[in-house]
Amino acid sequence: MIELKLTGKITFIGEDVKVNETLSKREFSIINVAHKDGKDYENQFAFQAVNGRMRMLDNVKVGDRVDVFFNVRSSRNKNEESTNKFYTNLLAYKIDRHES
Repeated sequence: MIELKLTGKITFIGEDVKVNETLSKREFSIINVAHKDGKDYENQFAFQAVNGRMRMLDNVKVGDRVDVFFNVRSSRNKNEESTNKFYTNLLAYKIDRHES
């Protein structure tokens, strides 16, 4: 399996949300700057930490520069009009904070 990692600065850390009896989640985002042809391009990425992994966010704060290791999960939800809606989540499983 390929290890997915993004480096950036934390811009948001949400509160714990209990989705149901077996699932809780906490959302956070980072901004990543890509450099190409002498220009900077900012990209914002939103992640979820679920259940026991939510606690790793207690060790970081907005403004910290971090490496986020994650998996991609996608699911399909068929609605009442019989149209398919797809949802993709970036599920963080490890966060390494850069030292200043």
